[in-house]
Amino acid sequence: MIFPSQPRLIKVFIFALSLLVLAVCYFCWRWGGADVTSYSVKYSIERWQKDPTKVSVSDIDAALAKTDTMINAWPQRAEYYDLKAKVLWYRAVVAKTPTEANPFLLDAIEMHDHAISLRPQWPYSWSSRSLLKSYVGQLDDDFYLGFDAAAKYGPWEKSSNLMLLEAGLVSWGEIGSRYTSLTVQAAERAAAHDPQSVKVLLKKYGKKYPVCSQMQISPRQTKACS
Repeated sequence: MIFPSQPRLIKVFIFALSLLVLAVCYFCWRWGGADVTSYSVKYSIERWQKDPTKVSVSDIDAALAKTDTMINAWPQRAEYYDLKAKVLWYRAVVAKTPTEANPFLLDAIEMHDHAISLRPQWPYSWSSRSLLKSYVGQLDDDFYLGFDAAAKYGPWEKSSNLMLLEAGLVSWGEIGSRYTSLTVQAAERAAAHDPQSVKVLLKKYGKKYPVCSQMQISPRQTKACS
């Protein structure tokens, strides 16, 4: 049997090591680029939240293209699917009719499905999906599961509690006593951090009395119900 000489073995080893280093550098470049792009999308969302009048279809489409690039570069990153869902929600907001808006909301729900499959203990994904489902009238098992999962994995998360509250308010007359009770609990938790946002939602959906009459009143919750 003929064995390779030591210099040849060293060359083969160096070549293999070089390929490995190149592969690592390539994926670090892809993932790093995707993260940098995600900051741009987050900035756009923050800008839209501050001034919804400045939301344009062209800006949203540009942000959607960026989220697609991010997902293609790092398909196992759950956060990117949640970000795309948020951008799709804004695309639905600027739609001219509910018929035009619904496909974007359904696409956003699908993005949250992906995020939940990759990171099932993240409360934002569960609560946001339930809220989107309430908008399109999908009061299915996944809608209800979102209430239980979000309350289990993130009862301290203000944004998650506000979304659960709104999902419950949108569907108040259809969800039954167990989930109206979970809606009230979400209101209590959210009011502990941001009573003004709770007050705005209760006024928006005309549910101040049925929610506040069931809340355990604390000073902050009193502000939400004043």
